[in-house]
Amino acid sequence: MFIRKLMLLAAVSLSQLQTAVAEEDTQIVERIDAQVRANAQWTQEAEHCPADLMPGHRALEINAHDCNTADQLDGCLALCSAGDAYSCLHTAVTLQQLGGDPAGFEPLYQRACKLGAASGCTNHAAGLYRADMQNERVQACAARSFTKACDQDDPWACTMLGMYLARGIGVKKDLPKALEVLKKSCKHGEEDPACSNALQLGASIRKTLDEAKPAD
Repeated sequence: MFIRKLMLLAAVSLSQLQTAVAEEDTQIVERIDAQVRANAQWTQEAEHCPADLMPGHRALEINAHDCNTADQLDGCLALCSAGDAYSCLHTAVTLQQLGGDPAGFEPLYQRACKLGAASGCTNHAAGLYRADMQNERVQACAARSFTKACDQDDPWACTMLGMYLARGIGVKKDLPKALEVLKKSCKHGEEDPACSNALQLGASIRKTLDEAKPAD
């Protein structure tokens, strides 16, 4: 009986600790969000098409900060402010995963893009499209951004571009070209979601092409 009470107390304490940690994470996310929103340059640049700000070369990923947890975000945002592309990218990813507002993480994706992290261009282009899917100008912007990021070997950009080519979103529909683009999606192996999605899409495209062939 005594042991059972101890176990119940431990469970309650763990639950309270998890709640406290979640609340602390929320406060950190809100603070980082406010700092990003207060940066007029970043918020203004976020309105531009990523393809128009993307440099012609990729930045070197040299920082040792993972930025995977809320308690790392302050340091990562400082590195982002100092010009480290991947600190901007990883901060944006973590903010998004922790339920942050797009107004807080999308400018960081765009800054990462501008500083040479191709994945930042891909993610911000996807965010712009999600926010206004029926806008043809946004569709074309996303397609251009995915094209440039895929040219820099960003797997998700190639997967997204393949989907756009397959569906004719922002570009002329071109199934053979979509298949060619999707070949670049598996840079990190088949377990990478960018690759697994590309393989699934590729199979669907090949089936469509096969069905369109005239019968013998």
